[in-house]
Amino acid sequence: MKKFFVVLLALIPGIALVGCAGAAIAGEGDDVTAFDIADEISFITAPAQGDTFLTLPVEPGFTITITTSDDTGVIALDGTITPPDVETAVYLTLLVENDADETDTAITDPLAVVVPATSAETITVWVATPDWSGAGTNLRLWFSGNGGDGWATTYSLTNSFNWDTWYSVDIPVTDAAAETRYHVQFTQDGSTKYLVNDVSSADRDQPANWVALTTSTDIISIDLAGNMTWGTGAGSDRFSLDSSDFGTTTPPDA
Repeated sequence: MKKFFVVLLALIPGIALVGCAGAAIAGEGDDVTAFDIADEISFITAPAQGDTFLTLPVEPGFTITITTSDDTGVIALDGTITPPDVETAVYLTLLVENDADETDTAITDPLAVVVPATSAETITVWVATPDWSGAGTNLRLWFSGNGGDGWATTYSLTNSFNWDTWYSVDIPVTDAAAETRYHVQFTQDGSTKYLVNDVSSADRDQPANWVALTTSTDIISIDLAGNMTWGTGAGSDRFSLDSSDFGTTTPPDA
């Protein structure tokens, strides 16, 4: 008899026995509270790669917003997504508010949302240090365009290097085959040296004067032990390389 009664209830229009996040959990006439809604929300649909706004659960008669994010640099409280360089899990809590009763509110348990990286593609950049003698530190790389932020992000290859030695770093890009501008710096005996495209240009720090390279192999090599051309005067801290000092394969002696 009890089983038969439950079946009849399930068949009556306007009554729902089970609910899920993002869908109505009760029919018309039920006294549903914000707590009921918050208790039913067990996940948030993960964004796709490239999405810039998070889709939240929807429940008629209630407003659902983000109230806390443990990484607002990736998912802001307004739902804006800033795609990270690497896949990142962000923990959010949601505030559920009853549109008809401002005193009826509830907060969900923390919910993990996995945000894909800006790009699934990477380029491995190999850089060989010069073959001089002396102390060498802070071999660093920047890239611009193709997903690169120019000066906004530094990629450290090593903080203390040996001379005429290859070091590598993987960088995230939008399109591994697209043109990308690279800038390398290193410090020798307390003086910083800068790789540029044109040593005569005053734009040492501008991506427009960084070295533009492409690859079809997901690899770039930059040989600082190659044929350096140094600037003069105010530009004596910058250098350029011959085209033969750049490659698209893993260096044989790396």
